[in-house]
Amino acid sequence: ERLKELQAEGRLLEAQRLEQRTNFDLEMIAATGSCAGIENYSRFLTGRLPGEPPPTLFEYLPENALLFVDESQVRLLEDLMHVQGFLDTRQMSTAFYALRTNEMVFARMVERYLLGRAVAPADIDAWLADPTRIPERTHSDYLRRLFLDNSFARGAYQVDGRPVGPADIDLPVFLLGAERDHVAPWRSVFRTAFAISGPATFVLTGGGHNTGIVSPPDKPKASFRRFVRASSARPPEPDAWAEKAVREPGSWWPAWVDWLEAHSSPLRGPAPPMGTVRRGLPPLEPAPGHYVAET
Repeated sequence: ERLKELQAEGRLLEAQRLEQRTNFDLEMIAATGSCAGIENYSRFLTGRLPGEPPPTLFEYLPENALLFVDESQVRLLEDLMHVQGFLDTRQMSTAFYALRTNEMVFARMVERYLLGRAVAPADIDAWLADPTRIPERTHSDYLRRLFLDNSFARGAYQVDGRPVGPADIDLPVFLLGAERDHVAPWRSVFRTAFAISGPATFVLTGGGHNTGIVSPPDKPKASFRRFVRASSARPPEPDAWAEKAVREPGSWWPAWVDWLEAHSSPLRGPAPPMGTVRRGLPPLEPAPGHYVAET
């Protein structure tokens, strides 16, 4: 079907590549029982109808299964980090890709590998290509205490010898959720507004984990919804609130600036100087540095 579409559109080179690749894969399947990217042929091998989702391991789990990391995986990562001293950026990226494989893995593989299309990188791709290594102690503490044990949410996270939790936060808090965020689901972020003791402002923006955050004022079609929690307010259901909330046009950034100005004191003086000259560490150049323009 795809071959006929490409030929009808006059994209003969792509059609030729697709036909050659498919014939090669079919020969490999006939000879060895497998081929690179055999999942692309799973619908035909399993007899599924067009549009019918493929079987996955999740079909063998209970409906309420939410496990993503367990003790064995945390220990494996801790062993890797103990040798390296940090979690490599590629290893971190793999975890994020696993949370949204359709968009981050399979869609790109279909475009580049199966269809032979060259996809021009967007501006945000350059930002995503500049990740940060995470030190061993930081990442181990995060995975084990905050994620696996969920100790902070339970009010059992140890800080300076005493347990703390969300209820200990009595300062004003600005919370941000993105509608398609696969790392921090916005409904969970919304509930955080009622877990802390201080006043909370929650903003729900469009986009995902990255595109929802990188939302400059000139971004087209941007919008957001805002919720300000009164101290004694009972928490509404997230979806019920979102359905009735007024969608404000534009980026959420100006709303954040307004919130910062309302909760900030007047400037008390100039910013401290950068670097430590007396220790032989002068500032290299003014912020943000020339490296941000490098490609």
